[in-house]
Amino acid sequence: MTISKILHMKDCGSSFHGKHLKSALEYITVPEKAQNGRLVSAINCQVDNAFEQMKEKLAAEGLFDADYKREIPENVGCIAVITSPTGAAVRDIIQIAKRRDPRVKLAIFPTLVQGEAAAVDIVKSLKAANSWGKADVIILGRGGGSMEDLWAFNEESVARAIFASELPVISAVGHETDFTIADFVSDLRAPTPSAAAELATTRLADKKEDARALAERLERNLQAVLTVSKRRLEFLKERPVLKRPLELMQKKERVLAEQERLLYKETAGQLQRLSRGLLAAEGRLAAVSPFSVMNRGYAMLMDEAGTPLTTAQAAAIGQAVRIRMKDGILQAEVTGKAVFADGEKETNL
Repeated sequence: MTISKILHMKDCGSSFHGKHLKSALEYITVPEKAQNGRLVSAINCQVDNAFEQMKEKLAAEGLFDADYKREIPENVGCIAVITSPTGAAVRDIIQIAKRRDPRVKLAIFPTLVQGEAAAVDIVKSLKAANSWGKADVIILGRGGGSMEDLWAFNEESVARAIFASELPVISAVGHETDFTIADFVSDLRAPTPSAAAELATTRLADKKEDARALAERLERNLQAVLTVSKRRLEFLKERPVLKRPLELMQKKERVLAEQERLLYKETAGQLQRLSRGLLAAEGRLAAVSPFSVMNRGYAMLMDEAGTPLTTAQAAAIGQAVRIRMKDGILQAEVTGKAVFADGEKETNL
């Protein structure tokens, strides 16, 4: 593509997005770039503008928010590497990951990382890594290059695929000074593919050191528990209940016997007081009992139904009555009666 062709596209109002601009720059010959420096600068400016517009759009939608960033697992067992299978980046990732932790597994998803078809291939690999389901984290990256070389990682489709990934994604695109849209959407940005391998793995020596430190802490904690338990045991051994158990039992028996004696004494006293009260009550009842009066020569008059007759007025001439005495009952009949007026003395019938 020549400079004149690019000018013709602009003049005709063709759709001229950032990816079209960067593609155009790839086909401009070096002599044309030298002869048309200002136009090349203008195209680069439009590429930068397209980058910023995409960045602002996705940021407004929340794709860069820290709330959506996932933590990278501490003990990664398998890493899905999405990159070119022939580039230096994949060799660096494999070498450093295996050096740091020989047990870690790496699954390489061969992917185009440059050119018009790269964005589609990156999205496909991201979906494949998630569907595979055996990886703990994804490294997405490539080696360094120009902005045009890295443009696939600025595509909106790639950004949304990273955001939709169920696995944490580490972006490792280009060099430390290179920034792409993928870096902002990913859960973690690594300045280089080598750094991504370091961030995704834990050095085996570090794991051994952590294990050693943990073992030391456990040993110290166990020793502290044993020391406290030993002191507690020594304290308990000096307690009378363990040191002189028979003496303590005898003391408890004496206390129990004394409590039993006091309980018996108190119970006996209460029984005596109750007995005296009962006898006094019996005496009072006997004093007012009609049977006690009969012992002194008196008798109780009743009708045939057993109802006491307490007045002469209550009896009728010819009425059969019963006379209760101290040793038995007499049957009798009323043959006569005299009712005394108040104050009148007894007279003979």
